[in-house]
Amino acid sequence: MYPREADQPMSEAALLSSIPESTSLAYAIAKLTGVQLCLSYNQQLGERRFLPVIPNSVYGPNDNFDVESGRVLSALIRRFHSARSTGARSLTLWGTGSPRREFIYADDVAAACLMLLNSDTTSLELLLNLGVGYDCSIKELAEKIVGVIGFDGAIEWDPTKPDGAPRKLLDSSRMYNFGWRPVVNLDNGLQSNYRWFLENHLEGTVV
Repeated sequence: MYPREADQPMSEAALLSSIPESTSLAYAIAKLTGVQLCLSYNQQLGERRFLPVIPNSVYGPNDNFDVESGRVLSALIRRFHSARSTGARSLTLWGTGSPRREFIYADDVAAACLMLLNSDTTSLELLLNLGVGYDCSIKELAEKIVGVIGFDGAIEWDPTKPDGAPRKLLDSSRMYNFGWRPVVNLDNGLQSNYRWFLENHLEGTVV
């Protein structure tokens, strides 16, 4: 949703200050439309009925692990699991691995939403970022997933493929100051996500 070159970490004030990253433009516009709908309903009704939140890359149980349509974290889990299962000697990933991304566990997003629904939010300025406050490179993420899954082959990178925006880190200070904090760190979240995948999503393998 945020412009490609927004200052990092990205505050809510940066929304619509420029054009979003071209590789996710349609996705970004759809989400921005939803946010504007919430704000317009509030204005029309004259009350704060809708609280638009902006979580960073969400992962967790019931995620989409499809290698074509899934988000990067869960798609990588599927690919590395498949590569290990088939005995692949290497796995090639898109881009350089240098872009940095922030990942938040689904339970933390749910907890934030429940807190907002059950609290007096009149003091809060809308919109509301939801992030963990730190990011990692895609290369670092891949190495963490390798450690969780136990793939012992080589990771190769294809720099002819797009990297996307160089960094997407949210400034979540509005929610932090309101009293919410995420509790699931990335290492524990990856372990939990892979366990869920093993228990629920083993049909077929695609390297």
